[in-house]
Amino acid sequence: MDDSKEEMVNMMETGSQKDVSEKDIKKAEMRQLVSDILQEDDTISLLRESLQKMLPEMLPRLLQETSPHEPIANGENSSELEKKLQNQIDLLTKERDKFKGDFKQEQEARADDIRRLEAELEQERQDRAEAISRLEGERDGFKVELEQERQDRAEAISRLEGERDGFKDKLEQEQQDRADAISRLEGERDGFKVELEQERQARAKDISRLEGERDGFKDKLEQERQARAKDISRLEGERDGFKDKLKKEQKDRVADIKRLEGDLSQRFPEGWSIYQKFLALPKKDRERVANYLYSDDFASFITSGSQFCSLESIWTKILETKRDGSESATTLWEVFRYCVRLVNVARGKELIRILEPNIGDKYDPNKHSTNGTNSSAQGKVQEIILPGFENLVKKRIEQKSNVRVG
Repeated sequence: MDDSKEEMVNMMETGSQKDVSEKDIKKAEMRQLVSDILQEDDTISLLRESLQKMLPEMLPRLLQETSPHEPIANGENSSELEKKLQNQIDLLTKERDKFKGDFKQEQEARADDIRRLEAELEQERQDRAEAISRLEGERDGFKVELEQERQDRAEAISRLEGERDGFKDKLEQEQQDRADAISRLEGERDGFKVELEQERQARAKDISRLEGERDGFKDKLEQERQARAKDISRLEGERDGFKDKLKKEQKDRVADIKRLEGDLSQRFPEGWSIYQKFLALPKKDRERVANYLYSDDFASFITSGSQFCSLESIWTKILETKRDGSESATTLWEVFRYCVRLVNVARGKELIRILEPNIGDKYDPNKHSTNGTNSSAQGKVQEIILPGFENLVKKRIEQKSNVRVG
């Protein structure tokens, strides 16, 4: 930074000297031009004086040059000579006046050039003075800045040297700490080596002990496998025996069921016929009431169908089947009517009665339903979709007859 500022100051001083040198050259050229003009003016004056002095001597020669081959006759009129001479003089005078006019114009042009050059010289002097003043001011400013930069640089160098010395001290301390740490870690390493060797020995003892235990477990496992194989063989024999017994019992049960179904079919011929129709229904329709009517065998069918608590659910499923348009609804309704008779027989009295609505009956919201719930429909019964049923003991209608009103 200091070197660049010094170079800048030197360049400014050199540039100032160069400007002064060029201006001095211009000034010298202008002075020489003025001197030449003055010298030309002096020359003209000297020429005029010389002509006046030489005129008497030049007159005869001029006359001779005017008529070189004509000798002057004796007694020629002198007035004619004078007239010729006057003509020559007038001619010279005109040439002199023309010369003086041209010279005067030249002088005026030179005077304008001198005034212009003097004005330019004055402007150059002012510009030079201003440039010198400005450059000197900038130079002085750069000198001050350069001096400040030198001082800042000296201070920075001093500060950095101080920091360097501090880092040196810290580095030496770190090196010392590192040496101490290395020495401590080497001591710990040696201690760990001793501990590791002890651990290896203890591990070798443990491995040897565990291998012994493993071999013992292997022997026990082999004994257990042999015992398990014997137990499996025994259990498989027992299982085969149980299978044989189960097959025999199943055969006996099938025979008993067939015998029982034969007895029941004779005791409940109508129920047997309905059971056979129920088994012939599509699976999906049988599954609708599978939670309430069991079809594994005829006895289960009779037993489940005689449950009073299942009647309402069976009726609802039949209504769903009816609304779906399935042909199975007719058989399911026959099953439901048989279940009602079983419930009444099981109770020993008429507990449930199926309602018998008629076509043309006036719609009664207490007895009839158009959508499975109470309705405010009006009119007469046009179609009986599914008859309802009532509880005679509780004297209430458990399910209203589902009808279409018109």
